[in-house]
Amino acid sequence: MMEELKDKKGTATLYTNIGTLLGKTKQEEKGLEYLLKGLAIKKEIKDEEGAGLSLALIGNINFKLGKTEKALEYGLKSLELNQKLGYPDHIRRSAELLKNVYAKKGNYKKAMEMYELYVQMKDSVNNEATRKASIKNQLQYEYDKKAATDSIKVSEEKKVSQAKLAESQAKLKQEKTQRIALYSGLLLVIVFSIFIFNRFKVTQKQNSIIQKQKLLVEEQKHIVEEKQKEILDSINYAKDYKKQFFPHSLLLKNI
Repeated sequence: MMEELKDKKGTATLYTNIGTLLGKTKQEEKGLEYLLKGLAIKKEIKDEEGAGLSLALIGNINFKLGKTEKALEYGLKSLELNQKLGYPDHIRRSAELLKNVYAKKGNYKKAMEMYELYVQMKDSVNNEATRKASIKNQLQYEYDKKAATDSIKVSEEKKVSQAKLAESQAKLKQEKTQRIALYSGLLLVIVFSIFIFNRFKVTQKQNSIIQKQKLLVEEQKHIVEEKQKEILDSINYAKDYKKQFFPHSLLLKNI
């Protein structure tokens, strides 16, 4: 129907939705076709916000298919466009994709940068939602206050508002605590990894020294055996020489 109505934006949106759903039902290749169609239309009608979202979604499907370089290409394009537009939620999507791509490629420094950007944008989205909810609650409170006909109702509404504010503050505090715990955990993992790596290098060095010492002992053992063989050969040679030039009968006659 959208195609018949020549509604390009609606068509592009539906292509994107279909592609996303196919990607979630293990039909990634088919989903990729729809997402690319949607992206082409968004570029044609200069829908930059929609294009930024599509680029991130295409990158995610390429990542699921194991096409890491393609995922990186689309992830970087989506991040550049979304940062230009300044949409925190879209930037969050791009950062999350790039975090996964860089981690898979072993570029943990870049992965950490993208993770920090992801957390920052996620917090920004949450803070914006909290701010809007707070404004809405405040307006509701003012409206109820003006409409109240007795002081008891006003008092009860105030308590409700304070309870919501306390709940919101507690939630923010909990999220902050979780972030601190996460960062601490990551730091411990990094420190432990460095310790394990150093121990591995020390063990390698010790093994190398032991191998060298073992070779040296084997070599010395071989030299001693060669010397012993030479001595035994000399003794046997002397015995043969004596028997040859001093026969036993001649020795008895002389005696």
